[in-house]
Amino acid sequence: MPTNDPIRRWGLALGAVLTELNKAHHNELGGWGPGDHTVGWCRKVLKDFWGVEDRASFEGALRFLWSTGHRTEALAVLAELPENGNDDSFRQSLARRHRKDLEGRGLLAWDLGRFVAVVGWGSWAGYISEPEAWRYVHGAATWAQRRYRSWEDFGRAYELGRLWWAEEEDARMGPLIDKLLKDPASPWVALAWGYPLGAAPAAPAPRRIKRTNCRSCGAPKQLPPLTGWVYCDHCGELTDWDFRTACSTPGSMLPGPAYEAVLRGVTPRIDAARAAKDPGAMRAAQIELFTAWAEACPAALPPRAKQPEYRARYVKWLAEAAVWSELDGAWLAAKDTVAKRTGGIRFTGDPRKPKVASEPFWSLTEAVEQQIARGSQLYRENGVVDLHPDGIPESLQQQLTWSVYAQGWVPMLADADAQKLLERSGLAGDYDVLPDVETRLHKCACCNAELRTVRGATCVVCEACGTRVDVGHDDVQCQQCGNAFAFPMDAARAKCPACEAMLSRI
Repeated sequence: MPTNDPIRRWGLALGAVLTELNKAHHNELGGWGPGDHTVGWCRKVLKDFWGVEDRASFEGALRFLWSTGHRTEALAVLAELPENGNDDSFRQSLARRHRKDLEGRGLLAWDLGRFVAVVGWGSWAGYISEPEAWRYVHGAATWAQRRYRSWEDFGRAYELGRLWWAEEEDARMGPLIDKLLKDPASPWVALAWGYPLGAAPAAPAPRRIKRTNCRSCGAPKQLPPLTGWVYCDHCGELTDWDFRTACSTPGSMLPGPAYEAVLRGVTPRIDAARAAKDPGAMRAAQIELFTAWAEACPAALPPRAKQPEYRARYVKWLAEAAVWSELDGAWLAAKDTVAKRTGGIRFTGDPRKPKVASEPFWSLTEAVEQQIARGSQLYRENGVVDLHPDGIPESLQQQLTWSVYAQGWVPMLADADAQKLLERSGLAGDYDVLPDVETRLHKCACCNAELRTVRGATCVVCEACGTRVDVGHDDVQCQQCGNAFAFPMDAARAKCPACEAMLSRI
């Protein structure tokens, strides 16, 4: 069925060029509605162009587009350009002409446009449920809005990506993108670039929830979190980490070309600061590096990091931890041991779906454990633990570190080893059946996202924009447009998110 939801239609519009080329529909997942040939067409395209024949290979295609894509290939070409461009290949020449774009956002628009199309085709082909598909589309839309300024900015960047892929000019592209930018029937005209996308759709049919009691007020967790960060349903404090939810949430990504460019520039300064044992120089370099990482990987940060003040404090915490780690001989020795043991990892079983051999994996894990323990000692001694913007205890900070390690290895471990790793790292947790609880509906004053809260809640974190919202009082109704919303905590005045009229608390 066609969607009339403007947020969904906005996400689908990222794939508008492909939709136009296929003479399909802009308000349908993948461009197609129900029909005798829809499933067959989608399955054939996925098989012929993406090698997709089942759920596993479909997920592999999505991982490629989301985490790697042609933007990574372009960055590699750019990094290896010869000084003399007389003998450049097509792509080398293109990289020279568009160096600034490739070092910044790379070919992200091209990768995201195809990602939305592939998600839609996979839904019709039966490799992914429709709720899952809309969740992925929303993730792509959110990422695109953060990296591009307008539909024209996105469209021209997409055109560059297609040129890179095809290695030849396509006479259809210029007129097609012009049509999308000017035709009144185009989704790019009908839907403003800055249209508010709100929170990501809830994970489809959640059945279990991690058993958690708030470290601050003691209240039990009753509503499913949308990310790995578990905020209290009653007081809004960050209280736990849900590894399962983190692993199933779209949007975890590798750093992109912008981050890699900053890393190349900062690495010599980090090396020099390490050699000189200079905390000040190390701190400046690490803050620059983690600031770039936060920009490149927004989905890897807590929802509250969407607020500039919180994000700056989170970056400072990460950077300060890196300062004392990189200047400590014992931690660096542990890091070197981890690198050496990683190189000794062996794989067993079916080469198409290899599993990591138990040994030397557990030898590697012991080295990681020692590195984390040394880091924790350094962070206590140098006040890093106290810098976390949510004031979470050291044990939870360690869980976040272990999670980075576990997310990379768990999919490649045998079931017994995976469970052992989660238990050893404190990530396993106990999961209960999701309770059926009475909720109230609010709207966030900052982004107008819907917030469902439990009875008795006083403060919640809006996972769409990161604002701490006061839900302990009745919502305020705008006298100008009638929209009702909840104020940010401790705010006496706020703009109506619908019409921007200024309102005051009574």
